[in-house]
Amino acid sequence: EYALSIGDQFLAYNSMDWVSLFLDLARIADNAEQSKNWVQKAFKVFYDEKSSPLELQETDFEFALQRFALFKVIPAFTQYEWQLFKQENDVKLLDKSYQFAKKGIEFADYIWQHQRTDESKLELVKLAREHIETTIQISRSMYKTKTDSSILNDLFQLIEKHKALLLAEAIEDRGIKLDLGIPDSILKEEKRLSRLIFEEQKRLLEQKTDAPLLKDSTAYYNTLFQLKEELFRLQQSIANDYPKYYLLKYDNTPLSIEEIQSNLSDKELLIDYMLDDQGLNIFAIQKEQVFYHHQPIQKDELNQQLSQLQSLIHHPNIGSSEQAKREQLKAYQQLAFQLYETLLFPILKEFEVVQKLLIIPDGMLGYLPFELLLDEVSTAKSSFRNLPYLLKKYSIRYEYSAKFVLPSKTTEGKPLS
Repeated sequence: EYALSIGDQFLAYNSMDWVSLFLDLARIADNAEQSKNWVQKAFKVFYDEKSSPLELQETDFEFALQRFALFKVIPAFTQYEWQLFKQENDVKLLDKSYQFAKKGIEFADYIWQHQRTDESKLELVKLAREHIETTIQISRSMYKTKTDSSILNDLFQLIEKHKALLLAEAIEDRGIKLDLGIPDSILKEEKRLSRLIFEEQKRLLEQKTDAPLLKDSTAYYNTLFQLKEELFRLQQSIANDYPKYYLLKYDNTPLSIEEIQSNLSDKELLIDYMLDDQGLNIFAIQKEQVFYHHQPIQKDELNQQLSQLQSLIHHPNIGSSEQAKREQLKAYQQLAFQLYETLLFPILKEFEVVQKLLIIPDGMLGYLPFELLLDEVSTAKSSFRNLPYLLKKYSIRYEYSAKFVLPSKTTEGKPLS
């Protein structure tokens, strides 16, 4: 309140400080109407002539100043309408929250396509992840209400986007290496160029704030242009020689269920997992059939089961007593069957003929060998060798993303960003 009363003395109305102030006030507002009022004020900092983000077109994105700050505002509208729907259970509010959520995703896609540096992409990842998770929840509720195939397709694309963001964060922020065949020397060069571009952009921004030095900005622009050209050529080379890496990091093109279906072989079933706070989202796609299932389960519970199975696989009681071996065998069967019932049974029972499984895991599921799960428990089995492992019934392969089902795309003659 004090900031608002004296703010004009310190802040210009178009300052991003106002956006942060209004969004903070929206979070601590006494009621939904007050919250909505503060969120709208934050939006007016960017577009005084528009009343809602739903009015924004791509040209508005293009000329928006401080895109990352604007991106914080659109999810605030989404959260407001979503919370209101959960309070009043009005389908109109659900539809409105869905429209806001999709507009936020549209803007996130635009920002991703127009950011060259790893640093700026990582900033977007951290901002967009929560919004995508909220949009998945909204889309799931919309699908339950309308059972519309277009909403199902949106939900599938959102799950793939969420996975791409997590992989990008893992690569850039935590330095995790994925087995995508790209040499370390190219990764280092890509990172070097990205860092230099980021530093030059920062210097140019600082230069613009100092009017007497503006005459020197031409040198900064020339250096920045040369670095961007060099990175662009490297990206072209990566796209042609290491398409999987390029698809994960640079290609944000939406992938439809129909595209996946057209590239699956006969009797092959793609199963795409995504774990969120409400449970496990599972998409199953075959040439002529699509099935979506939401399995209620807590992350901690699932992770504990996976850790226990890993321990049984990697630390068998070799040399222990016969009693200890029988207990381990029993524990393994129960756990491997329990995970099968959670992860696969709800899916496989919906499909008549399946011989091949293409698994796209999420989180801790990436460490699970699905081949070693069991579709039954039998007290008659006296050793691990005789258990009914899934590897005896299915050919199983894994991918990081559903994008890898598609044939590699050439980039010749196409802009990469």
